[in-house]
Amino acid sequence: MKKLVIGCISFLLFLSCGPFRFHPLPPDQRWRDPSTQSVLLLYDEVQLGAAAYVLEAYKSVLTEEGVAWDTVEIKRLLATNPRTLAQSKPAIICPDGLLQHVPESAAHWLKDYLASGGSIAVVYDVGVKDEKGFYLAKSPMAELAGLNFATYPALRGAAYTTAGLQFSSPQASDFLQIPPGKTDSQGFLNGYSYGRLRYPITRNEPLGPPQEGAILASAITDRGERYPAVTLRRYAAGHVLYVNLPLGHLKANADDLPLRSILRAFLFSTLEIPHLVNGPNGQGSLVINWHIDAGNERTEIEPAIRNRTLDEELPASIHITAGDFRDTPGDGLGFDAAGRGLEAAKHFLPFGVIGSHGGWAHNWFADRIQKGQFSRTDIHANIARNKACLEAICGYPITEYSAPVGVHPQPMVTDILDELGFRSYYYTGDNGSAPNRTFSGGKMVSTKVIAFPMLSLGKSASLYEMKREGITEAEVRRWLKDSVDYLVKNRSTRLFYSHLHDVNDYPSAMHDFLDYARQKQREKVLSIQPMSQVTQSFQKLLNTTFSFTQDGSRLHFNLKNPDGLQGITVAIPRRKFNIINSKNLSISKDTTYYYLTINQDIKKHSATLGGLIPGAPLPK
Repeated sequence: MKKLVIGCISFLLFLSCGPFRFHPLPPDQRWRDPSTQSVLLLYDEVQLGAAAYVLEAYKSVLTEEGVAWDTVEIKRLLATNPRTLAQSKPAIICPDGLLQHVPESAAHWLKDYLASGGSIAVVYDVGVKDEKGFYLAKSPMAELAGLNFATYPALRGAAYTTAGLQFSSPQASDFLQIPPGKTDSQGFLNGYSYGRLRYPITRNEPLGPPQEGAILASAITDRGERYPAVTLRRYAAGHVLYVNLPLGHLKANADDLPLRSILRAFLFSTLEIPHLVNGPNGQGSLVINWHIDAGNERTEIEPAIRNRTLDEELPASIHITAGDFRDTPGDGLGFDAAGRGLEAAKHFLPFGVIGSHGGWAHNWFADRIQKGQFSRTDIHANIARNKACLEAICGYPITEYSAPVGVHPQPMVTDILDELGFRSYYYTGDNGSAPNRTFSGGKMVSTKVIAFPMLSLGKSASLYEMKREGITEAEVRRWLKDSVDYLVKNRSTRLFYSHLHDVNDYPSAMHDFLDYARQKQREKVLSIQPMSQVTQSFQKLLNTTFSFTQDGSRLHFNLKNPDGLQGITVAIPRRKFNIINSKNLSISKDTTYYYLTINQDIKKHSATLGGLIPGAPLPK
C-alpha cells in the first residue's frame, strides 16, 4: 500500500526553527584536558541563540555513534595552543548556522592545527559574514576548503539555490556510507516517495584545480550548473572536509542520513578515531518488519512459514492492525485478531515480536488522522485499543509500533506512544538512515521512543511499491543482497519493511535475501533482531559513560553502565594501537579496527592499548 511520508525534509534555511537545548553545554574545562580524546564541536556564542538546535542535532548524532565529543566556543579555542590540542582532539567540526562569523585569526590557528595532524570539517556557511552580520566577499575558511562559499556580495540572491546531490562515483557513494537504493542510475540521492531529492546549496567558487579524487559529490542545479557539494582534501598533515549542505538543519528536520553518513565516513574511515560501535555486539543489524494490515494476510501465514519467510532464525517485528474492519466500520475486511484472526495471530508468536500497527482499523485510522477528524484523544484511544487486544494474545507488553500508511504526525503521535509504553516505531522520516532519536521542527522528539527509518529502493520501500514501479526481480535481488553487505561492512542497523502478500511479487529475490541474511548471521557478522531488541542495545549505548585518554603512546578507555556493559563494543584503530589487556573482551577485527566486545555482565571496564610505531606493519 502506498505510504504517505510524514516528517519529510524541510528546505527552509534556518527560518522556522527556534533555539532548543536538551542539556547544558559540557564544562569548558573538559575539552582543555590534553589527555582526553574527543571531537570538538565549534560554535560562536553570538549565533548560538538562533541556531542552538543545530548544535543539538550534531551532538545527538555523535552520541548515538559512540563518539566522544566536547563543545567549545570559538574565541576560547583560539586562545589555546593548536599544536598541543591536535594531539588529543583529532577533529574540529564547524557546523552550519553556528559560525557564520569567524575571527580572521581562525584561519591561521587552524592552519597550525592542521600542520600538527588535526583535521577539520567545514559545513555550509562558515565564515560568510563579518562580526556586524554583513556578508563577506570571501570566507576566511576559503583557502582551507579550497573554494569560496561566501558569494552573496557578488551574486546576491543567486548565491543560494537548491540542487540535486550527485555522487562522483559508486565508490564515492560507498565511502560516504550511502545505503543501496538511495541513489539512482545517475548517482543522484533519492528519497522514498519523492525520487530525486533537492537540497539548499551555495553557488561556490573553486580557488584552483581540486586535488585528485577530492570531490566526492556535486550539487547539480535545474540549469545543469555543477558545484562541489562534498569534498575531502589533504591539507598539511591533516584533512579538510567541506560540505555544501546545511547538515545540522536537515537532521533537525527529519533528514538524518546526510549528517550521520558523512560524519561516519570522516571520523571512522578517514581519521580512524576510537569510538563505541552503534550496533548489538558490534555487528551490523537487520530489522525485518512485517505489516499485517487486514484479513487478506491470514491466508499468507502458512505459506510464509512453509517457505521460511517466517522463520525462528529470522526473528522479525510483526506489526498487526487488530480490528475487524479496515476502511469503514462493519466492512469485515480487518485482520480481526480477537475473532476470526485469533488463531492466525497466534501463529506469528514463534517468529519474532508482535507490535501494534496503528489504531484498530488500518485505512480508517490513517484516513481520519489525515483529514483532521481525529483528536489527540481519539488517536490515543485507538492505539491503546489495538495494543490491548494484541497484548491479550501474545502475553507480553507491546512496545513496537508502525503507523498505517506512514501517517505519524510529529511529535504528537510519538508523545502518545511514550504515554502508552511503546519504545520504538517504524518511521518514514529520516529515510534510509539508522535508528535514532529523531528530530522534528528543530527539536528532539523523544529520548525514550526510538525511530526506525526504513530502507528504500528509489521511491519505493515495500515490495508492493516496487512491483507497481516496474522494478525487476533481478534489481530487487541485487538491492536486498547489497543492503545486507552494507550492514555487515559498516556495522550499522537498518530496517526492511513489507507485507507478507508482497513476497508473492518477488518470491525468488526474497528467498535469496533471507537465505543470505541467515548465512551472514551464522557467520556472526550480522544480527537479525526485532526493533525492541535493537532498541535495548541502542539505549544501553546511550546510557554508557565512556572516555578515551592517551598517556604517551598508550590509549586507555573506561566504560561504565549501571545496567551492565555486556555487548558494548569499542572500536580501536589498528594503525595506532595494539591490544595489551583482553580480559572480559571478545576480539574481532577488520582492515581498520579492532572490535573489543564486553562478554561479561559487568558494570565497569577499563583497558589499555599499546602504541604502535608509525608506519609499522599492522599486527596480524
